[in-house]
Amino acid sequence: LVLRATIAITALLGNLLQPRLAALFGPGSTAAATRFEELQGRWALTLFAVVVVNWIGAALAEEVVFRGILMRSIEAVLGDGWVHRSVAVVAQAALFAAIHTYQGAAGALMAGSIGVVFGVAVHAARGSLWPAILVHAIPNTVTLLAAHGGA
Repeated sequence: LVLRATIAITALLGNLLQPRLAALFGPGSTAAATRFEELQGRWALTLFAVVVVNWIGAALAEEVVFRGILMRSIEAVLGDGWVHRSVAVVAQAALFAAIHTYQGAAGALMAGSIGVVFGVAVHAARGSLWPAILVHAIPNTVTLLAAHGGA
């Protein structure tokens, strides 16, 4: 249930929020849009990028760092209660947005919004990072395959 809800909310954000942010702030940096050009027509490099860079380097590592370590550390400092958990969710999402500023303002705001959704998903899943890891990795995988020309 948590995984399905996380997928649905993330898709909703992508379909409703992303176009509005892009209209307000521009489509994002050209570096973000073209960073996968070297994958076109190269299956071995694409597979490496999907498995190592995307699933391990981005999805797993970012979820462990932001939702697993950072969010839980903030909660430990602030204490128990829904207000403290909410502050931790927003704080880690703001830092998650900050590391995505290379995507431009729209990309960073979208990443921050997704960071909030993933933080709430971790709480809804009773601390499990797996829903966030899977939902984080799937769109990245589609992007890599589309850059290759295979999706």
